[in-house]
Amino acid sequence: MASLFEELKRRRVFRALASYAVVAWLLVQVVVAVADPLGLPKWSETLVIVAVALGFPVCAVLAWIYDASLRGIERTAAAGEGRAQTQASPAGLDRWRLTMVTAAAALLLVTGSYLAIDKRAPAFDRLAILPFENRLNDAATRYLGEGLRDSLVTRLSHITGLKLVSTDHDQVTDARALGRQLDVDAIALGSVAQRGDALEIVVKLLDTRDGSILWQDQYSSEASSLLTIESQMATEMTRRLRLPLSADEAAALARPPTSNPAAHRLYLQGRYFWNRRTAEGFTASIDYYNRAIALDPTYALAYAGLANTYLMILGWGIEPPASTAPKVTRAAEEAIRLDPSLAEPHATLGYLETLYDRDWDGAQTHFLRAIELDNDYSSAHHWYAYLLQTKGELRAAVDEIELARESEPLSPVISAEIATFYITAGDYERALEELERAQLLDPNYPATIAYLARAYALLGRQAEGVQAMERWRRLVSGDVSLGFGAMPLSLLGRADELREIYMELLAASRERYIMPGLLGVVAAALGDNDAAFAHFEAGLEDRSLILSWLRDPLIRRIRDDPRYAALLESVGLEP
Repeated sequence: MASLFEELKRRRVFRALASYAVVAWLLVQVVVAVADPLGLPKWSETLVIVAVALGFPVCAVLAWIYDASLRGIERTAAAGEGRAQTQASPAGLDRWRLTMVTAAAALLLVTGSYLAIDKRAPAFDRLAILPFENRLNDAATRYLGEGLRDSLVTRLSHITGLKLVSTDHDQVTDARALGRQLDVDAIALGSVAQRGDALEIVVKLLDTRDGSILWQDQYSSEASSLLTIESQMATEMTRRLRLPLSADEAAALARPPTSNPAAHRLYLQGRYFWNRRTAEGFTASIDYYNRAIALDPTYALAYAGLANTYLMILGWGIEPPASTAPKVTRAAEEAIRLDPSLAEPHATLGYLETLYDRDWDGAQTHFLRAIELDNDYSSAHHWYAYLLQTKGELRAAVDEIELARESEPLSPVISAEIATFYITAGDYERALEELERAQLLDPNYPATIAYLARAYALLGRQAEGVQAMERWRRLVSGDVSLGFGAMPLSLLGRADELREIYMELLAASRERYIMPGLLGVVAAALGDNDAAFAHFEAGLEDRSLILSWLRDPLIRRIRDDPRYAALLESVGLEP
């Protein structure tokens, strides 16, 4: 053993390994320092460390065979043949060691400075999250793309100082241009593919200032690991965005909303069908949410989704309010009991109290609580705007709906709805500008076309209004869309058409539920005040949607009728 030690020493193997260790350590430090800015995958650091480790025995073998010094590289003489001709002088060896130490110090200084600068760099505090592309275009898993987007939004919504934008925009050809359009610093996007039980997710984070990749990664696992992958992605995103997290925020990111993977997938499917905004979609959504709750009775998000779906059924007049309102209340209150940090059920209760309970103070309390919990939850601002409009606070309602747009700037729904608030506030020109922009998002969205006809009618631009109405009639479906959207016909010289629609709705109301308030506003647009107020009284009685419609300028003539003020005062509102 002693002879082997002496031979290793003679052949300078120890010196070579020490030098190799210094260089290897420096290499690892540099790779760790630049991996994040260059967007290198996590495995790149591991690969370098493994390669460096494998290089140690190679270095030892080469050092045994060859002698490296300031004079060059030669084969090491065997024992007894004398010292190698290339042995460095003590002074030369000292210079060699000094050079190595100096290089190490310089690299450490550069690396340390780089890391210090990186830590001082400002955080990316405005993030847009896009739906993940369904790479296989598989109908059975199409919910996963939107579901991943919604899950990340939910997980990141509690981080202080982070502004989140959720959008249905699914393509990024120019990150800088989209960043300007959405007013964000970074964009998260990706793709998802499921083959049998194998799940593959690719995620990417883009810097909108220069279009560079902040981070990208790939997750390959079993489908049952989706909850874990979501937690990992959310946690890694906050790190790459340089967001400081409190202990509670870090714990919330890592904590899954349910421990049951099957329940989570059912919840995501419920969200997907809720987002379709159709009667059939709502029915499917309720089924998925209930199945998720059956698997995990403590799943707060599933209760929140269920409450939201019943609220839409009530608000759209699909079923009588008396049969759906209690379901909204039970599900929303259970969601809050299970998770008081959720904004969604508070907003749902706020809108229910606006539409059904007519508890104006209670509604405002719930809306403000929802906004406090998640200022980026667009529906909270959207529905709060309707409360303000119902109370006659029209300019405040416009400001609130504008806040909803900040969280969903490319939503055709909100972009069209903004116009109605400007119309109700009497700013028809601004409403028209908003609708022209909304058409760029979706030129065939029926509500946008209907509101265009409304704005043209109120501005006295009859030819354009009629043209818009003709486009709308080719796209429209549903009782509410048909009745409310047809109201401008009274100002466009098409009162006979409006009367036909009114009679069709009146006949249909004998066969199925149609909100009395809808019949009332159409009758008021026709100038039939007696019929209008009879419908309004029925609407007050069954607590369906009516009061926010009474501010509509298309029926402003009824405001001169004494019954108008009496109706509003009966529910605690000022005319």
